[in-house]
Amino acid sequence: MDRGARYRFAFFVLAGLIPLMIGWWFVVDDLVAVLRPAVAWVVHLLLPVRDLLPGENGGGWIAQTSLEVTAGKWEAGRQEANFPVDGYLLRRYLVAWPFFFALALAPPRAPQLWRMLLIGFAVLVLLFILSAAALVFVDVTVLVNHAPSPADRIQFVPPPFYVAAPHYGDAAFFLAALAFYIASYVLPLLAPVLLWIALNPFPRRLVLGLGAAAPESA
Repeated sequence: MDRGARYRFAFFVLAGLIPLMIGWWFVVDDLVAVLRPAVAWVVHLLLPVRDLLPGENGGGWIAQTSLEVTAGKWEAGRQEANFPVDGYLLRRYLVAWPFFFALALAPPRAPQLWRMLLIGFAVLVLLFILSAAALVFVDVTVLVNHAPSPADRIQFVPPPFYVAAPHYGDAAFFLAALAFYIASYVLPLLAPVLLWIALNPFPRRLVLGLGAAAPESA
């Protein structure tokens, strides 16, 4: 790919990213709401979380757990330990979407563009579900172990009550923090680039040196 082709690629990525980010801003909360049942199903299978409910004013979720409060301060008549799921982080897990589509639509495009877009969309949906589940997981470990998470000792602090549940081991506690860190700070920007390289043969050839440069046609 010569210099002119690189400039054209950068121009199309930027020109596509601006309207995509504007559209993302207006629909991101709706996307989070649409994907909530899928995340709720996954965390219900893996964690002591019965359901994920919409948060107040449409921001974030409320995780309903099956854990019983045994000591500490809690609201009168409330025996279950529920906790909020950060809406800002849920939106961050979707920021990869406009970046991927901007890369995919910029020339040189994949020979089967619609196939690339569909596969990329499916992978991004799966990544959001796993990332949101990782966020719920780190909240659960903090709640059960009643200790701040090493991922963020300011944001993830235990509530003023204790629950009846076996503590997670050190390895699980660390893995929950690591999964949250990767989901929140690595995947949102790295995932679209890796998907673009994996699904488009032209950048793959350039990056891995497996063939000629991309053709000049859009």
